[in-house]
Amino acid sequence: MSAHDFASLTHADHGTPLRWWHYTDSFAVAGFRGRDGRKRIAMAVRTGAQCYWHEPLAPLPLYGAAGLQARPAAPVLVVQNEAIADGARPLFPDHVCIAWAGGCGAVDKADIVPLRGRDVVAWPDDDAGATAMARLQVRLRGWAHHVALIAAPRAWPAPWHGDDPPKLPEAAVETLRRQLREALPDVAADPPSSRAQRGISCEGRTVPQSREIPRCARDDGEVDASVQPNATETRPAPTHQDIPHTIEDPPSVPDTGWAAPDLSLLDDRRGELPALPPEALPLPWRSWVEQAARGAGVPIDPVALSLLTAASGLIGTARWIAPAPSWSEPCILWTAVVGPPSSGKTPAVAAVLDLVRLLQDELDAAYEAALHVHDSAFEDARGQWVGDLIEAVRERRAPPPQVVARPPLRRSLLAAGAGIAAIVATLRNAPRGVLLARDGRGSWLADIVRDCRGAGDDVFWLAAWAGAGWTAAGRRQSVSVDSAVSILGTLRPEALGAALGDDSDGVAARLLYVWPHRAAFRKLPDAAAEADVDAVAALARLRDMPDGPREVPLASDARAAFDRFRRLHYVAAGRQEGRAAAWWGKGPGTVLRLAGVMAFLDWAAQPQGAAEPQEVPAWAVEAAAALWQDYLWPHARAAIGAGGNGTHDRHLRDALRWLAQQRPREVSREQLRREAMRQSLNAAGTDRIIAGLVERGCLRLVTHATKGRARRRWLVNPALRENHDA
Repeated sequence: MSAHDFASLTHADHGTPLRWWHYTDSFAVAGFRGRDGRKRIAMAVRTGAQCYWHEPLAPLPLYGAAGLQARPAAPVLVVQNEAIADGARPLFPDHVCIAWAGGCGAVDKADIVPLRGRDVVAWPDDDAGATAMARLQVRLRGWAHHVALIAAPRAWPAPWHGDDPPKLPEAAVETLRRQLREALPDVAADPPSSRAQRGISCEGRTVPQSREIPRCARDDGEVDASVQPNATETRPAPTHQDIPHTIEDPPSVPDTGWAAPDLSLLDDRRGELPALPPEALPLPWRSWVEQAARGAGVPIDPVALSLLTAASGLIGTARWIAPAPSWSEPCILWTAVVGPPSSGKTPAVAAVLDLVRLLQDELDAAYEAALHVHDSAFEDARGQWVGDLIEAVRERRAPPPQVVARPPLRRSLLAAGAGIAAIVATLRNAPRGVLLARDGRGSWLADIVRDCRGAGDDVFWLAAWAGAGWTAAGRRQSVSVDSAVSILGTLRPEALGAALGDDSDGVAARLLYVWPHRAAFRKLPDAAAEADVDAVAALARLRDMPDGPREVPLASDARAAFDRFRRLHYVAAGRQEGRAAAWWGKGPGTVLRLAGVMAFLDWAAQPQGAAEPQEVPAWAVEAAAALWQDYLWPHARAAIGAGGNGTHDRHLRDALRWLAQQRPREVSREQLRREAMRQSLNAAGTDRIIAGLVERGCLRLVTHATKGRARRRWLVNPALRENHDA
C-alpha cells in the first residue's frame, strides 16, 4: 500500500505506526508494538509523490546525519537505535548522536561515508548491540580518525529503551559524560587545523578523500542519466606512507595505541550474518521447512534453499521467466551450503533430497511397469511378425516389415555423477534438466572451476547454467544435449577458499551461498510422515508438468516491482569490486529465477485442479528480491571473502600468515618481498600489499633517522605478533 506522506501509511501486519523517525525526505523508519508486546520496525521510502513500505539497497543513511554536517569538529556518539539517539542528544550536547536503520543485524548496511575523519564512540546498551558495534568498529578502521568501543553504561535505566528521553540523576549523567571523555581523551586537545588535514573542513562539509561516494536515484524514482553507476568521487588509495612516525635508531617500539588488527583473511568464521526469514518462502511451504529443519536439528536456512534448488531442478527449462520479449531466464539455481564439519549441512540437504529420491523411485517404478508392458507387446508383435514372415515365404510374397518398437524413456531427476560425461549421459533421459547433488569437502566445486579453464568444458557449465544446448565433437561422433543442471552442494569454508582461488570464469558469481549459524536446541517433532507425503505430492506436480518449454511473463504489478529492484540495483552496482561485483551483476537474473521457482512452488502446494500460473505474481518478485538483497547478498559476501577476492587477497593472506608465524617486531619491504612473498611480486606489488596491511591495522610505518637516506620500516601490530595462533 502507498500514501502521499509517511504519516498516512499503515502496515498490513503491524497496523498504524506509534512513532516515525525521519532520516531524509525520502527515507523514514516506523516503530510499532506487536500483539505480543514486542517492538517492531519497518522502513518506508518516498518515490516521487508516493510513500510505501520498502527497505532500499545498502548503504542506508544515518539517523542524525544532518548534525554531522552542521558540526564537523564535534565527536560522534553512535548508539543502538533512533529512540536512544533522541534521548542521548540533550544529555550529551557536545556530541553528535546518531544511529543506523534496521537494528543490530543491519549495521553492515549503514553508510559510513559521513564518518570520514571523525572521532567516534560506539556505545551499545546490550550484548546484541555490543556485537554490532564491534562490527562497526572494524568497518571504520582506517576511515574514521579514532574509534572507541565502550561497554554498555550501567547508569542507563530501563526507560532508556523506551520512546521517551530517560530521566537520569545529574550524578549519573556526569558519570556518563566522564566515560565519553575518557573514551576520546585527546579530542579536546585536537586543534581544528589538524581536523582539516584529516578531511573535515571548517565550513561544515566533509571533503571526500578515499571513499567512493554513491550516486542515488532522484526522488521521482528515475536514475539520473548523467550519472553512471561507476562514476564516483575518489581520492588516491591510501598508501603505507600515510602518517609516518619518525623514531631514532635503535627504535623504541611502543606496544600501545594499536587497534585490533583485521585478520578476516586468516579466519574461516562467517561473522554475523542474517538468518533466513520464514516469510522468504511461499506460505504453504513454511511449516514443512520448519518441521523438516527441526527434525534434522538444523537451521531453516539450508533446508529452505535446498527446497528452492530442488524445485528448480524439477522445473528446469520447462518454464522460462520472461520480464520482456527479449529476455528470459530458466528456473535453474546453483546453491552451496557452507559450514565446518558436523555443522548440519548434510542433514539439511538430505531432508530435501529424500523427497526427490522418492519422486525418482516413483518414476523408476512407473518405468519398470511400462517396460514390462512394452516387452510383452513387443514379444506378441514379434511372434505375429514371424508367423506372417513364414506365411509370406510359403506363398512367395514380399516379407512383412520388421517390427520396430521404441522402449519407454527412463527419466532421471538426479545426475549420476559430477563429471561432464556422466551428466551428459543423464541429460539424454532428462529433457528439461537434472539436479546435481554433491556432498563432501568441496572437490566438486574445484572440479567445476578447473573444467572452466579447459578448452570446451567451460562451454558446458555455462550452457548448463543458461539452460542452452551443448555439443562436444568426439573422435567418432558428436554429442549434443540440451544442458540444464541445477546444483545443490555442501562445502567447508577452507574448501570454498581453495576452489574459488582459481575461479576464472565466474563460477562464484553463479552460486547462491548459505552459511547459517548453528541451530538452537529444539525438541524433536512427533512425526513428519504426513507432512512429507504432502510435500512429495506437491513436488510431483512440478515433476509431471508438461515439458514445454513455455515462457511465463511477469504480471503488470510484478514488472513494476522488478523495475524498482533493478533501479536500486543499478544505482549500487558501481560500489562493488572483484568477485563481489560479478556476483552482484547476476542479481536481476537470479531474482527472476527465484521468483519463478517461488511462484511454481506455491502453485504446486495448492489443491488439485488449481491452474498453473500463467504469470509471475508481484508477491513472488518482491519475495525473491528481498531474499536476494537481505539474505543471499550478505552470505555471498562472506563466502566470497573466505575465498579471497582475487590474487591481491591471496598475497595479503600469505603476508599475514608469514607475519603470524615469524612474529617479527618490524619488517622492511625487501624482507616481505623476499621471505613472505617468495619474490613473486616486484617492489610496486609489495607496496600494495603493505598498504593493505596498514589499512587492516597490521603494520605501521616508522622511519629510522640516519646520516643518509632515512630507512623505512613497518612495526608489526603486537596483537598479530603475540596473540594470533597461526
